[in-house]
Amino acid sequence: MGGYWEFPGGKQEKGETLSGCLRRELREELGVGIEKAVSLFAIRHEYADRSITLHVFECTGIQAPPRALEAQEIRWVAPEALRKYSFPPPDRRIIRFLEGGAGA
Repeated sequence: MGGYWEFPGGKQEKGETLSGCLRRELREELGVGIEKAVSLFAIRHEYADRSITLHVFECTGIQAPPRALEAQEIRWVAPEALRKYSFPPPDRRIIRFLEGGAGA
């Protein structure tokens, strides 16, 4: 979705576990590995032309400094500052969660 900021992640490949997808996407997009990933909640969202499900994880033990490997800009942003950025509609629920509100 051009023009929007987004959290790291991407499409799950056929036969891939959610954890495997998360680890692959973090390597491909940011060049990082993680020690542990805990599933927090999932968000289902309906667009006019498709349905998506976002799976939200808490990751710990990041094994390298994140780098933008796919030519996108990356930023560390405090939860209370995330609303200053344009995110796709389902990501707003993640932002509410990060701010201390309800997740799913």
